[in-house]
Amino acid sequence: GPDELLGGGLNPFHNIVHLGAGLFLIIMGLQKNPAAAEGAAMGAGLFLIVAFVIGITGSDNLTILSTNGIGDFNNFNHLVVGTTLLVIGLLSSGATSAKMKKRGLA
Repeated sequence: GPDELLGGGLNPFHNIVHLGAGLFLIIMGLQKNPAAAEGAAMGAGLFLIVAFVIGITGSDNLTILSTNGIGDFNNFNHLVVGTTLLVIGLLSSGATSAKMKKRGLA
């Protein structure tokens, strides 16, 4: 229907949440401190993984977020993007930490 994209439900609240999250990640990614971007990526990743779990297990499947059970594309999308952000944040954090040690700063 008109309120779907790639098999995932859409509604104004869900769209605003995604736009806000994207804006947050862009702003945090532009900070001079790499820890800000890494923390934002890990935090957003964890948030999306929690959204996935709630989306497939919640009794009402969070209809306000337009996630409708285990077959819903939104839930799959939340899991994939959440895991990707978490892994990127962790890998970047490890690389930043290694660089700091190499320079004798940590």
